[in-house]
Amino acid sequence: MDVPQQVCIVLYLLGWYELEGLRCQLCLFHPQHCEPEHPFRLANSAAFLCTLMSSVANQIIIGPSQKGKTSGEPGSECFVRIGLLCVSVLPFTTGVFWATSALLWTPILARILFFLPCVLGAWESWFCVLAPRMQFSSGQYQGMMCDIPGILLWAVGYSVSRVSLAKESMTCESFAPDPTFQGESALGSVQVQDWRKPFKWLRAKELHKDAKLFSVIQADNIVQGELGDCWLLAAMAVFADFPGHIMNLFDDINLKESGRYVIRLWDIKGGGEWQDVEIDDLIPCDKYGKPLFAQLEGESGSMWALLLEKAFAKFVGNYEKLVGGSTGWAWQVLTGQPWMARWTRDEGKKWTRWEMCDIQKCFGKDAENLAAAARWRSDGMRGGRWKGPVETSDDDGMFQALASYTQACFAISCSIGQGDRAEERRPDGLLAKHAYSVLQVLCAHGQRLVQVRNPWGSGGEWNRAWSDKSAEWERHPQISEDLKVVDADDGRFWMPWDAFAEIFGGHIMVCPVTLPCPMNSQIVADKASGSRMRCPQCRQPYTRSWVLLASEESKGDGQWARLADGKNLCFLCLRATCRASERFLKGLKVAGLHEQPKLTLAPPKGPRRMKECEHGAECYRRNPQHFHERFHPSLLPPAPACASGCGRSAASGYKTCCPKCTSSPPDLKVHIPSRHKGLGGIYKAVDRPKGKGPPVWRQCDGKGWLWKGHVWMMGDQEEKVGGASGLIAEDVGDGMSARSPHLARGWQVAGESGWTAAPELKVEVDAKHVSSDHVLCSDDEV
Repeated sequence: MDVPQQVCIVLYLLGWYELEGLRCQLCLFHPQHCEPEHPFRLANSAAFLCTLMSSVANQIIIGPSQKGKTSGEPGSECFVRIGLLCVSVLPFTTGVFWATSALLWTPILARILFFLPCVLGAWESWFCVLAPRMQFSSGQYQGMMCDIPGILLWAVGYSVSRVSLAKESMTCESFAPDPTFQGESALGSVQVQDWRKPFKWLRAKELHKDAKLFSVIQADNIVQGELGDCWLLAAMAVFADFPGHIMNLFDDINLKESGRYVIRLWDIKGGGEWQDVEIDDLIPCDKYGKPLFAQLEGESGSMWALLLEKAFAKFVGNYEKLVGGSTGWAWQVLTGQPWMARWTRDEGKKWTRWEMCDIQKCFGKDAENLAAAARWRSDGMRGGRWKGPVETSDDDGMFQALASYTQACFAISCSIGQGDRAEERRPDGLLAKHAYSVLQVLCAHGQRLVQVRNPWGSGGEWNRAWSDKSAEWERHPQISEDLKVVDADDGRFWMPWDAFAEIFGGHIMVCPVTLPCPMNSQIVADKASGSRMRCPQCRQPYTRSWVLLASEESKGDGQWARLADGKNLCFLCLRATCRASERFLKGLKVAGLHEQPKLTLAPPKGPRRMKECEHGAECYRRNPQHFHERFHPSLLPPAPACASGCGRSAASGYKTCCPKCTSSPPDLKVHIPSRHKGLGGIYKAVDRPKGKGPPVWRQCDGKGWLWKGHVWMMGDQEEKVGGASGLIAEDVGDGMSARSPHLARGWQVAGESGWTAAPELKVEVDAKHVSSDHVLCSDDEV
């Protein structure tokens, strides 16, 4: 029915063009019907459009011709429909194309639009309608209709359809769920509200319209769901400040169509090594499609936290086993650093450092070591055991210790133990029984301040002195200018040191690892840099204005230097050049960089091998992806000396260079200038007379013995070896005994009036033993 109407349109246009006075379609039959008007006025254009849509609808309803159509080939069918559509609208396109020069306002554009369908329709009509009887006169082609355009359209459609079907098949076949971690066995007996059931597993890309693996890496990407794994998410939030390291845990930085990822987590078993944990990207969700556990926050669409949580669940067995755990254990698995430290403060304002128990027994491949590692994996995750005191300090010493920790870029968490309920808001704005992270500890213009961050990214901020809205910033404009305080609900806030020590003093956890990438909180975006002074080397704005200098004097606040003057290097460049020459340092010796804290261990091996950055210590880049692609050894601190005193550097992630340092103790040289001079000289390790235990040394040219009772002791009677009495004893003060005699902090000598300090008495490792007797183990034995 639409073909006659199209013919009428063509006649109308032709008549309007040749005979003046025709103004609409009815004028074809009655020229005096209406007043003069343009042929393409609104009413006529609507009629033309309806005619055109009718032709298109006919093609959709009746379907294409069977010629050239192959079942299951959508591309071929599409091209056949296009050819037939061009035939059905041929009268309309021909008339418009012919009449455009005189009737339309934009003739060139109209000719361009209608040229192709007009030509295709004419070609198809010629071979399909006007020449159906044209046949080849011989051979197998006799009787075949010579429809060259139809054949070409069918061939193109067939090729496109086969390619699209192949890609679709490849995509469907490439994704295969992980058969070892799915369904109820992967969830365990997790307690979830009934209204969210039944559960379903959705792919990560289906959870957000703009899903990405690493759109943004920051603490506010992480929000806890219905699983009691706040300890894990808090640990992840702390290391979200090191986005380069988070990216290094994954084998790729983009979401994959295959949906399979390999995430590297550190296992203490067998001496400690990185394990590959392969997972798919199916996330457990409720019936509404919302993730059950770690949640998506904001518009970034970052999926790394959800996938990392799933990798931890598979690492320990299932999601249920993540309920209740230790932040220190999570840090161990994320960084490869086995040793953690814990500080507590008593009512007398005395700080005590505690050390993890029995972790040394896990290093090794014997059955005893493997059993200890298995126990540590189960017990350590629940908090483990701590021994001490390893070190004690007052408030001033602890302030300087925490300052050196933050300058060494250690991960530090603090929490408030008081409160009836977890996450209960206190009058000062903080949350009870909630973990925070420590970003900076500094002294600016005589004010001791601590910068703390809520891992949630917002809320739970301090609202007293030196808070975002505090009047102290107006009264101290110099400090405000140096620290660039921003009044925003971003989870970051400053508070005075005295208040911090009083509130958070009971629970401070330290992960003594320096990662070869900058902290995100120490990077200022260009749009936020404003008029800040810039580093003369990297041309980046200063992010840390004040640094604690390395000094033998440790009284009060310590010695502090201001960097943000445009002459000194910024903190990141100082950190990168901590092994560099004086030309870079300009006389600055920074605590935590050039003088390592007591907690410092040799940096652990990273999860991935990377090519070293070609810029070296002068690298100016701050993009996390750059630190995912390039290794920056200049950002790592020098390895400390072996704790056994062999004179070599400690192995990566450990306090000693190798296990033989414990099994083969070094020769010792004892200096006793006054009382009991006869016990001085060279001591060699011997078999312990009463069985297993710490090593025992015997004097080479005398009767002296050196052993450990409750502390290290020295005497001249063999029968007292292993006991608690002797002539000389280690002076431990309020701390605990040293690992080896040469590491003792002091000695005391027995006399008629009791024990007296002997500061001149020294126990050292014999230099000859270091140079000749010690044999360094291979990497496989470490």
